[in-house]
Amino acid sequence: MSLARKEIWQVRLKSLASILLVLFAGLVLRVFQKSVIEHSKYSEIAQKQYRDERTIEAERGNIYFYDKADLTPATLNVQKYQILVVPKNTPEKSEIAKQLATILNLDEKEIFEKINNDKLYVPPIAKKVDKKLADQIEALKLKDVRIFPDYAREYPEKELASHILGFVNHEFSGNYGVEQYYEKILKGEPGLLVAEKDNKGRIIDFLNEDIKAKNGDSIVLTIEKNVQYKMEQILKEGMDFSDAENRE
Repeated sequence: MSLARKEIWQVRLKSLASILLVLFAGLVLRVFQKSVIEHSKYSEIAQKQYRDERTIEAERGNIYFYDKADLTPATLNVQKYQILVVPKNTPEKSEIAKQLATILNLDEKEIFEKINNDKLYVPPIAKKVDKKLADQIEALKLKDVRIFPDYAREYPEKELASHILGFVNHEFSGNYGVEQYYEKILKGEPGLLVAEKDNKGRIIDFLNEDIKAKNGDSIVLTIEKNVQYKMEQILKEGMDFSDAENRE
């Protein structure tokens, strides 16, 4: 091989070595970036694949009328209950479906279809259940039937100042009036129930990482109940009188 050709091959080998060195350095840099710099990012993604987080609703704050020396509740959170079943640990599913359907006046077939699996969690069988019915279910001591507190919103003064108070929807969020305007204060902060999932996305265990819900704060209106009642009575009488005059 001539000296010129030998030098050409040496240049080519050096160029190839340089290219391979650059590629190798890039690969090392990429691995370093993924495993060290972005470790927390991918670790979080991996954890989310095997975690399941479910919301625990906070108890909504109440609204009160100002009544001089005392406070009169304009709203009340009435204690209700949710009924849940853990299918994974429930051997007598058909019998449980039958007994729950009888007490809750629900369709037995629908309950059975919901719990006829090996899941650790399924949505509640029933919500807003009265204490009397919840006590009947608890007395049966059914295996892995869970009873959790739930709430319903009531307005003890009925229609008094209803146009001011507003109301809550089926998600227990304020619609209209004070309920909506002070939503962030009244609603509170929900908690979390954290569970572990398998590679198929099924819940296999509940982790000891729960975040407790922070109940909402209550507020006191500057409205006096008795004064508001008198004003509404006078307004109603005036409207009734006006209607009677128009009919004559």
